[in-house]
Amino acid sequence: MNILTVRKKPVAVQAVKLERDRLQMPADWCGGKIQYGSDGKPIGVTVETLSGKVLALIGDYVMKGVKGEFYPCKSDIFTETYELIAW
Repeated sequence: MNILTVRKKPVAVQAVKLERDRLQMPADWCGGKIQYGSDGKPIGVTVETLSGKVLALIGDYVMKGVKGEFYPCKSDIFTETYELIAW
């Protein structure tokens, strides 16, 4: 068995950060639905991923992958993994 050291190919994806007062656009973009807590305040957006529905919380990012798939990404992982290439 050979152990390989590899680097992930750089690919550009789209992302939007979920902000409490701006959830409708990301929900519409990914075909998701705004979710509310028991207090009636919004907590995030459900995202239909390749593995089923996942709740992306306020502060998370919703990503659109290279094949058009959507998935959530925690803010700290986003910051460590991605860099802005276009606004």
